[in-house]
Amino acid sequence: MAAARDLFASKGYEATSVEDVASVVGVTKPVIYASFPSKLALYTEVFDQEQQAMMDRFIADVGDSLDPNKPLQTVRGTLSAVLHRVAESPASHQFLFTGHYGVPFEVSQRHEEIMTERVSFIANYFSPLFADLAEPIARDTAFVFAVSLVLTIRTAARVLLEEPDRWSPDYLADLFARIAVGGVEGLKAGPSS
Repeated sequence: MAAARDLFASKGYEATSVEDVASVVGVTKPVIYASFPSKLALYTEVFDQEQQAMMDRFIADVGDSLDPNKPLQTVRGTLSAVLHRVAESPASHQFLFTGHYGVPFEVSQRHEEIMTERVSFIANYFSPLFADLAEPIARDTAFVFAVSLVLTIRTAARVLLEEPDRWSPDYLADLFARIAVGGVEGLKAGPSS
């Protein structure tokens, strides 16, 4: 799976063939086809495994550390956990966070389904931050915040992947947390302590 992931991440879906995967793994194409009936099935399995592994790591790293009284620290901690994982395993995250251009419609649709699941999970996780708001405003605000945070995580991961020698995970976590929680005023406040 790691070989397929690395090929899809570096070459893209269209440019990666089952023959490429078989060659890197050191087997023949029929061996790959014995487990996966198509390149699409292989790609989908790799994508699903990588997404699940990322969510498992997120839960393990962040757990129940949410503090509704400290939204900046909570968001910074969440971003820091994710970005440290990105730095530790760039190939896996390159696959997850960079464009999946040229993938068939079914794969794009699967990406959207997973993103919807992630947004719902994050909205539920961060909903205590908005507990003082009346319903349905609290639920709607948590949802919009979750969408924003998912996009923030993706953007921060891409920045780190594109220039790993320029940025540290903690610096990016602080910068993006200040943007997410405080907007422009959060940036003007300077680095968090």
